[in-house]
Amino acid sequence: MSTSVERSPEHLHARVERWLAERGLSEEVRRCSEPAVAWGYYCSPAEASLDQLELAALDLALWLFAVDDYAGPDADDHLGRCLEQLRGHGEPEAPVERARSMLLDRMCRAGATTEGYLRSRERYVEAIAQRNRYREGRAAAPSFDAYLELRETTIYVEQWVEVWGLVSGFAPCSLGSRQPRCVQAERAIAHAHILRNEARSLDRDREAGIPNLVELLSAREGCSVDESTRILEERYRVACARYDEARGPLGRDPTIPKAYLAVLDACRFGSAEAEAEARGRYPPAR
Repeated sequence: MSTSVERSPEHLHARVERWLAERGLSEEVRRCSEPAVAWGYYCSPAEASLDQLELAALDLALWLFAVDDYAGPDADDHLGRCLEQLRGHGEPEAPVERARSMLLDRMCRAGATTEGYLRSRERYVEAIAQRNRYREGRAAAPSFDAYLELRETTIYVEQWVEVWGLVSGFAPCSLGSRQPRCVQAERAIAHAHILRNEARSLDRDREAGIPNLVELLSAREGCSVDESTRILEERYRVACARYDEARGPLGRDPTIPKAYLAVLDACRFGSAEAEAEARGRYPPAR
């Protein structure tokens, strides 16, 4: 088992950065290691080994952040290749595609079934494609509710639970389908992350031309950005309360794996530390 010293953010960052560099990935992709390590470290179960943390952080770097940040002129083709790769078609060509292929192989070895892991990433890539259509004016501007629904996928909570389902040995899909409180808890975490993240991402989203819930709510309600930010902060507190409401009964249910609950709690309570660690991506809220 990894010691507490080995399990430090510094050790994790060194391992992730080395893995990415050894596979010839561009500096742009390698920059994803900073937020990936921050989220991977602070939103993972406290008992996770360094090997498990490395696998989870690489998933964040190569799927969440690298896909989210890609803005090349071939973005549609890039996302199409991501979907083909997740569906087991085609041969990886670019270094980042080969790295994802290697990561997928490691994930296949980590768990009994990767169906939920692969399908949740397909939904993520498809949601990013829709966001890009909004950004480029190829789709009508979304309503607040429609974009919140899209953000429920792009915030990556479902995908994060699937990662830990593989490396910890529980089955998130079956849990969610038979336990409404699991669905409530995961959705509450997603909303809490979204509502906290939007104000911190406002300047970056404006620069990239990406919709942001702060401005969508401001337009819908006819209020200032400061006022819409305050409203989202209140909704954040409501989402946290909904998590607590769902989490209590789950903890008393003997059929719910403790490993699953550990992931939920880490994902819920680690976000503030993750944002503080990845200061380059998450400046303080206004």
